[in-house]
Amino acid sequence: MPIDDDIDALKSVIWLATDRQYKTGVSRLTSVKANRAVNVAEEDTSADLSRETAQKAVLPIKSFDVNISDWEKKAKAYSALFGKYPDVIEGSASFTSNANNQYVVNSEGTSVRSGTIQYRLSLYATTKATDGMELYRFESFDAHSIDGMPKESEVRTMVEKMAKDLKALRNAPVVDPFTGPAILSGRAAGVFFHEIFGHRIEGQRQKNENEGQTFAKQVGKSILPSFISVIDDPTTEKVAGIDLNGYYTYDDEGVKSQPVSVVENGILKNFLLSRSPVAGFESSNGHGRKAPGYQAVGRQGNLIVKASNTVSNAKLKEMLIEEAKKAG
Repeated sequence: MPIDDDIDALKSVIWLATDRQYKTGVSRLTSVKANRAVNVAEEDTSADLSRETAQKAVLPIKSFDVNISDWEKKAKAYSALFGKYPDVIEGSASFTSNANNQYVVNSEGTSVRSGTIQYRLSLYATTKATDGMELYRFESFDAHSIDGMPKESEVRTMVEKMAKDLKALRNAPVVDPFTGPAILSGRAAGVFFHEIFGHRIEGQRQKNENEGQTFAKQVGKSILPSFISVIDDPTTEKVAGIDLNGYYTYDDEGVKSQPVSVVENGILKNFLLSRSPVAGFESSNGHGRKAPGYQAVGRQGNLIVKASNTVSNAKLKEMLIEEAKKAG
C-alpha cells in the first residue's frame, strides 16, 4: 500500500489487488471443477467457507508504556543471578512487550478492530552432564499488563529452583526408553493435552487427507474417560490470578470468540472451527487464527481440561505402582 495519504493511489492499488485475487479465484475454481469431475468423490462435502453474521466492533487501541532502561537493568540483574551457580554454563533473562492491533473488514459487513497485548519475562539456563548431554531449563512469566510481571523475590526464587533442577538433572541416571504407565503433571500434562489431543480436534484437520483425521468420525463417541471434560475458552482472561495467553475477543476472521465444549464426560461433541466448515458443523465458533502471511485455521485458545473424579498425589502414586506391577 502507498504510504502517502492519497485516496486515488490507495484506490488504484486496492483495485489491482482485488482484480488479481478475483482472476486467481476464477482460475482455481476452474481447476476445482476439473478435479471433481475426474477424482473420487469426497467423503466430506461441506463448503470451503462458512457464511457468518456480520460483526461490528471498535475496541480500544492496545499500546504499552515500558520504561526500557529500567527493564534493561532488571534483565541484566536477573541474568547475573545465575552466576553464583557453578553447574550453570549459561544463564540469561529477557523481557519483551508486544502490542498487536488487528483490523478485519469483509464484504459481509464485518468491521472489527481488536487487539492484544503481551508482556513476557523469560529465564533460560543450561548445563552439561558428565557424558556430554546438554540439559536446559526454561521458565517464563506472561501477563496482559505490566503490573502482572513478577516481583524480584519471585524471580530469585525461580532462578534458584532452575539451578537446583539443573544440578539434579546433571546427576540423574540416564533412563532408557520403556513402555509402561507414567504420571504426567504440571507443564508435562499441559503439553501432552495440547499436542496429542488439542491439535487433533482442530476443525480443518478432519477433512484434510494429509492429516491423521483421528477424530473425524468420532463425534458422539467416547474418546476419553467418562470423568474428563474438555472446554476451549478464549474468552477467559485469567485463572487463579494468572493471565492466560489464549485470551482474545475476536479471532483473525472477525468472528467473536466463544467457549466450545469439545468433550463432555468423555464424549466428543465438537471441533475448534474457523470459517472452514466440516461435515456436521457449518459455522465458525471463533477459533480461526493465523500467523502473518498464512490462512486462518481452527486453533486452540485456552484448552481447559476438567476432571469430576480426582485423587491425591499420594493415592496417584499408589495407583501408578499398582499399574507398574500389573505391567510387569
